[in-house]
Amino acid sequence: MQHSHPRNPLGRPALAHLPTPWPEAGRYEAFYQECFPFADFDWELPWLEIRIPPKATAEEVYRRLPSAPDFEYGGYLTRTRIRYARCEPCIAYVPSSKTCTFHTHPTAFGDQADVPSGRDIYQFLRGRHCRTITVGARLLWVWDKTPATLTVARTLADWEAINMLPECRRPARRGGPDWIGEYIDVALQQLRLPIPPGTERSSKCWRNSWPDMLRTSLGLKVAVFEREALARRA
Repeated sequence: MQHSHPRNPLGRPALAHLPTPWPEAGRYEAFYQECFPFADFDWELPWLEIRIPPKATAEEVYRRLPSAPDFEYGGYLTRTRIRYARCEPCIAYVPSSKTCTFHTHPTAFGDQADVPSGRDIYQFLRGRHCRTITVGARLLWVWDKTPATLTVARTLADWEAINMLPECRRPARRGGPDWIGEYIDVALQQLRLPIPPGTERSSKCWRNSWPDMLRTSLGLKVAVFEREALARRA
């Protein structure tokens, strides 16, 4: 089968669907306790489960992640299970205390669902999870943190310590429908990462160029591949 986007295989070893353990786990934990002590969520939800077949590749596992046309799922992966819960139309509850998490975009959004949002980036930088997967209508995005990502997260934490409250007050006073989203856009601008707005988010240009931007600006390892090989459609 041909892919319209460059494939970045995640490997075939057992448990390839989980990230490689952080080399210095204690320092990683301490970093997030210091920089983002209130950003670590561990949602207590009635999790649904999908069994992960033994010896499945990462791509095979991620193609089993559920999705829906008009709401989001959020959840996490273990060695043998995908655990997930139905969330809101445009909000997913992601337990960022887990090592490997995922959330979905409503598939009815079409191409727009296939590009992660600025909010997705912001929450991944601030959360303790090492890998996260964004499930779109046709594409899967897989992000892993690296030591360079923690340098960027430190920059964000230092900026927020001084600027979060005054920057949140500005859009909140205007009473816009998404003042939190406006704040997140401002925060990400401090990291010099371009965010695809509006209709531009559905262009092939973003799908092809944004992975390199994420690697360069945030130090993320990025893999993007299609969901077409699904044995069943969620």
